[in-house]
Amino acid sequence: MHRSKLNWGLSLLLLGILACTLPISQSPPPEPEIEEPQVAPSQSGELPDVEPDTQEIQPAGRIQPEDLTYLGAFRLPDASGGSDWDYSGQGATYYPVGDPQGPDDGFPGSLFGVGHDQQLFVSEIDIPVPVISSNLEDLNTASTLQPFQDNTSSIFNAEELAIPIADIAYLPPQGDQTSGKLHFVWGQHFQDFEASHGWSELNLSNPQAAGPWLFGEYTNYITSDYLFEIPEDFANAYLSGQRLATGRFREGVWGGFGPVLIAYAPWEDGNPPAPNSNLNNTTPLLLYGIQEPGNVEITTDLSMAMNSYQESDHWWGAAWLTSGSQSAVIFAGTKAMGASWYGFSNGVEWDYDCAEQTPPTCPEVPEWPYDNRGYWAESYQAQLIFYDTNELAAVAQGQIETFEPQPYASLDLTPYLYAPELNPAEYKRDLVGAVAFDRENGLLYVFERLADEYKSVVHVFQIEANENAATTPLNNTVDQPTEGSCQPLPQPEGPAITVNNEAELREQAFSAAPGTAILIEPGTYEMQNFLHIVNDGITLFGTSGNRADVVLDFGGMENGYFGIMVESDDVTIANLTIQNTTDHGIAIQGADRPLLFNLHILNSRDQLVKVNPVGDGSDGGVVACSLLEYTTSAPDNYTNGISAHNAHNWVIRDNRWERIRTASNDPVPTILFWSGSSGTIVERNTLVDCYQGIAFGNAGGEAGDHTGGIVRNNFIYASLPHDVAIEMVHATGWLVAHNTVMLLNPADGLTWGMEARFADSQGVFTNNLTNLDILTYRDGAGATSSGDITTASLDWFVSPENADLHLTVLALEAIDQASSLPEILEDFDGQIRPNGGAPDIGADEYTQ
Repeated sequence: MHRSKLNWGLSLLLLGILACTLPISQSPPPEPEIEEPQVAPSQSGELPDVEPDTQEIQPAGRIQPEDLTYLGAFRLPDASGGSDWDYSGQGATYYPVGDPQGPDDGFPGSLFGVGHDQQLFVSEIDIPVPVISSNLEDLNTASTLQPFQDNTSSIFNAEELAIPIADIAYLPPQGDQTSGKLHFVWGQHFQDFEASHGWSELNLSNPQAAGPWLFGEYTNYITSDYLFEIPEDFANAYLSGQRLATGRFREGVWGGFGPVLIAYAPWEDGNPPAPNSNLNNTTPLLLYGIQEPGNVEITTDLSMAMNSYQESDHWWGAAWLTSGSQSAVIFAGTKAMGASWYGFSNGVEWDYDCAEQTPPTCPEVPEWPYDNRGYWAESYQAQLIFYDTNELAAVAQGQIETFEPQPYASLDLTPYLYAPELNPAEYKRDLVGAVAFDRENGLLYVFERLADEYKSVVHVFQIEANENAATTPLNNTVDQPTEGSCQPLPQPEGPAITVNNEAELREQAFSAAPGTAILIEPGTYEMQNFLHIVNDGITLFGTSGNRADVVLDFGGMENGYFGIMVESDDVTIANLTIQNTTDHGIAIQGADRPLLFNLHILNSRDQLVKVNPVGDGSDGGVVACSLLEYTTSAPDNYTNGISAHNAHNWVIRDNRWERIRTASNDPVPTILFWSGSSGTIVERNTLVDCYQGIAFGNAGGEAGDHTGGIVRNNFIYASLPHDVAIEMVHATGWLVAHNTVMLLNPADGLTWGMEARFADSQGVFTNNLTNLDILTYRDGAGATSSGDITTASLDWFVSPENADLHLTVLALEAIDQASSLPEILEDFDGQIRPNGGAPDIGADEYTQ
């Protein structure tokens, strides 16, 4: 259920100021041709690339949005040196040894920032203690350390440029340099291959600027905006010491379908390089398209797009975050939500070729403040989006293409902002802009634009990542809790034993009397063997209720130990992280009624959960409210999220499954019930980037591999290569209904996302919402399909890049269009169907 109502008020009536529009007198660009999706050719050989180092560093875990703690905000000082902070927020950088006489208040160093966007001068300020308050008057105000100056020594003049942009980045001495530099990049709205980069000294009154330099053979549309520092260990391992990252997200279609990131090292081309010379020491890390030599515009198509890309997105700031062994590259910006268009901010659309029609069909230009033309959307949201640095390392090493990395998470900044709406009359086109990162102290500074009248406000976040797991779940229980379905389990009643060390835990798991609760105190337990449960009614229970607090580490997928083996009935395992197991994370050996609840099961050589065909099988099991995932993929092809033989009346609900796949893309279902299983219910799960989804029956099985069962109200999303999302194989009497499936990278030749297979497979597909066909007759199957939509579009969903497939108002073909089913009374969120005149097609019941 999507509970946030679309803002059709002021945010629909947006002003297209010059920073994102074409002048009315100028012809719009031709609409790019969208070719059939295909694998793009490699860029190697087309552009001068740096030979990557072969040195390896330990793969980094991901910083997650919940690792950011909001500390408050502070205000910017008054005007100085002939400029001010009005309309500021385009660029900033942290200087670790700035403000040496400042107080010991936990916020050391200083910030250099870019001021008014019609001058783009630079000033240095101190960092006051941030304050959490809804009243700006309560905030502390920064003091000026160096007044505004032109740090480019007149290399650039903002007044001579059309809609100028700039950013800065501090870096200590590199190569033969004897002093740290303030590196800078400048650009403008329309340009092609202009000199754009340079550096200066830190003394703004005597900057001694060097440059400008051309940036390889790249168009300015992908190089001339944001700029930040790359951690030294990563740069040395993968980039031959390139310590700077630059790029640009050009709204519209000229710069590719997503933000760009290119590493460079100008000191390798001279100290300094000659003015207007070419910087050739570069490595692309992120580019949603291909730079053809000499082409101003990037060649791209939808197969190379960032997930949820919209032409009216704006990504302004970027930083490389680290916290211990965790890391992320973030982009800050104003994300377009809902429908988007080319035209005017009040919703009037302008066709690219309207002036060429006879007679012309162009609409009248709206009155001010809605009279500038550009790319717009029905609403906007300030966001940080997060990229996996391991994927950027893979790009640098030539293992994947520049357009393959995708954001793995986003953070809505709206709750922290003072002015979270665009303001056409004040030329406020962006909500947030520059970011700066204090790596040593884990402090992230985010500039909110035009929040203090015309000045920016600086928000501060503390970053402290979870070091216990390779990845961190999106919250501590389940990522999409249904009301009432994932409430914490009550403290066990009856006899209980509290344990706080590995040996005692193993001993009690095996020998505790039937019905005993083993209460496990927080900590990381380095397991020396598997846990073996043989008595009925045993409960393993993390006492805090937070599954991240109790980590059972079994030593590794190749050289570690088996996880937990259950050979008795009525066992509960709850509130734990189980990671790095050889063989299985949890194995059920013919036991009945196991409950696996609020678990994080991470990285097992074989199946994360296995239900083995022991005795007469396993009845009545539940896997609920858990996160099951691989950091990247399984080490071999004998894996699944759960594989269950001869299992009856199991329920798999309210879980999140991520990257259940192999490195060679073997056909391994995430949720597999087969080998005589029956009555399985799979509901309200989210599957993300798994190679195959939910399977009743197996191609290697036989008639009667699965009988009955329901698959309902699940979200399934994949941007990595994938096979089908739901398959019914040697299965009969099943119902697959009200699932939402978006598959963006199908295996070669795959045009369907759900299937029934073999002549003994008979059942019903109905009211499913997907973007690929539903195949009811593969290999002679006799299934039926009714009320399904197979033409869903990404803009029908709230945030598909985060696997949030709740409906938006644009999903009119799905809203109130389904027939009622007695088996489907609720939606993904537990909301009663229907909300309107009829149920909605898919897993979500739309609510404004």
